[in-house]
Amino acid sequence: MFIDMVEAVEQKEYDLSSLSTGIMAGAPCPIELMKKLVHKLHIKDITIVYGTTENSPATCQTAMDAPLEKRVSTVGKPLAQTEVKVIDEFGKVTPVGEKGELCIRGYCVMMGYWNDPEKTREVLGDDRWYKTGDIAIMDKEGYVQIVGRNKDIIIRGGENIYPTEIEQFLYQHPKIIDVQVIGVPDRRLGEQVCAWIKLKDGETATPEEIKQFCNKKVGKEVSYTTLYGVYNILVSSLFYLVLSWTHTQVVTRCGHISSIRSLTGGAPIAHCIENKSLVCGPDSESYKPKQQQNH
Repeated sequence: MFIDMVEAVEQKEYDLSSLSTGIMAGAPCPIELMKKLVHKLHIKDITIVYGTTENSPATCQTAMDAPLEKRVSTVGKPLAQTEVKVIDEFGKVTPVGEKGELCIRGYCVMMGYWNDPEKTREVLGDDRWYKTGDIAIMDKEGYVQIVGRNKDIIIRGGENIYPTEIEQFLYQHPKIIDVQVIGVPDRRLGEQVCAWIKLKDGETATPEEIKQFCNKKVGKEVSYTTLYGVYNILVSSLFYLVLSWTHTQVVTRCGHISSIRSLTGGAPIAHCIENKSLVCGPDSESYKPKQQQNH
């Protein structure tokens, strides 16, 4: 909806100057879209809400008085009585600034999936931490960036690539209104990166133009190297590029594509001194959820 609103204003189809606030929720919001909402639609008090159905459903929200950069690039901080942490594949809390799976704990977390104990055990442990399946980064202030989904990772030649990061980068192109990135099979590398791109009404662009934009902006750390095909779909402004995504520095992964974003709690932040990581919310050792009674 917000994408259509921005496009309508850019095309001078409607006057939306009376808008002052709004709520962004339901799907990850591109940073570039948030900037347009603030600067072009002048919705300066817009707020982002993050959550899942399993968490009743809101967990985090941006504050209207937070710095603009935090408001456009994060999902804010956890709501009251909610804990947030980011863990690695072994279940350990990640160091500050490193990717991991976002976990939630608090009164908002569900008791379990109806008549499905096996699925419940997959996402909810005895300690009541719920594994969201979302990949996130937490900074030293507790702000957390959602960078993708666990199951959405593209593995190209052994490298993990997060579609959300590539999408955030491509949204910066002035002719692109929407983009979705997926993995497609590749005989040699296992998977390649495929970007479905929708251009703004009246705009045209060639695959080579998109490639040049990527090479110029991303620089030497990450670059597009091979174009495999362009296909016209039902709408003339919609096409996809299958691109080879090359890392020339192992330490960068995909981290240089989008700016560091984040999320965390309104409750105290418990620092894990040993590995310089942190958990948001009440001190986890003393936190014991109350047993709910059946009525």
